[in-house]
Amino acid sequence: MATLTTVRLYFQQLWKRNNNVRSLEGPSPSSTNHIDSVRSEVGMLNSFLSVLSSVYSVGVGLHRVSYEFSVLTKTHLRVPVISVGNITVGGNGKTPFVHLLVKDILKHKKCLVMMRDYGEDESKMSKALLPNCDFVLGKNRVDKAAEMLKQSTATAELALLDDGFQHWNCARDIDIVMINALSPFGNGHMIPRGPMREPLAALARAHAIVFNHADHSTPSDLALLRASLQQYTRPDMVWACTTMVPEYLMDPAAEDDSANQLPVSALSGKHIVCFAGLGQPDAFFATVRQLSGATADSCVCIEYPDHHVYTAQDIHRILQASTQVSTVDVCFLTSEKDWYRCSDIFRQEFGLGRSEAQRGRLYVLRSSMKLISGGEALQGLFRGVGISL
Repeated sequence: MATLTTVRLYFQQLWKRNNNVRSLEGPSPSSTNHIDSVRSEVGMLNSFLSVLSSVYSVGVGLHRVSYEFSVLTKTHLRVPVISVGNITVGGNGKTPFVHLLVKDILKHKKCLVMMRDYGEDESKMSKALLPNCDFVLGKNRVDKAAEMLKQSTATAELALLDDGFQHWNCARDIDIVMINALSPFGNGHMIPRGPMREPLAALARAHAIVFNHADHSTPSDLALLRASLQQYTRPDMVWACTTMVPEYLMDPAAEDDSANQLPVSALSGKHIVCFAGLGQPDAFFATVRQLSGATADSCVCIEYPDHHVYTAQDIHRILQASTQVSTVDVCFLTSEKDWYRCSDIFRQEFGLGRSEAQRGRLYVLRSSMKLISGGEALQGLFRGVGISL
């Protein structure tokens, strides 16, 4: 999977290069040759990726069918299971939605959270934000959960399976699919040519669809997206919309916890270098620009791959980027997910020794997911499978 992802990222870079050269006006003979070269390179790679996508599709289909026809056996847990997943790779808000469920709709229930934990960032953050939950992590998380629930000391009343839509070996009562309203399905192709983990027809298995970042889309666009998906979904599909709401800034260099949290208004008027390794960072960057009132000259945004592990060289590049916005009064800002993943190297390379002189050097934006619509319908869905709220 890592190799396929690398190939897909390479294809995306070629596509960007192709778009850039196509935008040139009045191409000279040399630039025309360059355009032809890039198009040829993209075309060959496109064909290669299409073959890999076909192989991937067949593999996914065979794996799914093997469970549907009981060739492979699903694990049934002793408590109701709610899966939160997607049909595209990365950046759809699965883990924040798990947090929302635990803190809001399921706040009176004792929950067991099952996570794959690709880069450890999501589990660290989840454990900090959900201290009353039990957690099982790793590829064999379902087996671990089954063993935990057999113990006489087990108190979990239900289980939440993060990134579970394609986790066939776990039987679940409810499947919730997250869709990024800003970029629902990319180019529509399967991995590695595109971001699709399954075709749209797989939505027939879902009980609820949640459009994340819905506030960045217009009502008419959301209605059109919903209408386009209804040919694949069940008649009683539950539809919901969510948004990511900035709560406060964390200042890791603050001398004590009481000074650690600052209002987001502290960003107003500042010169900012913003960096993030997220699945879909566009909404995060847009939020930072909105909070700061930044222009292109006062805010630089640097994008890294999802679950990126930062190096000293990365931090050097980020520090150097400050010269693009100002020579004085520059602050650096990253996401909470990035902070939990790489806090040690951030402290070291940004010089965060919890001293007064280093305050305001690096901020971490704390955001949480909120429901815009569909909350009551989700509650009805949960009650329908015997989950009392």
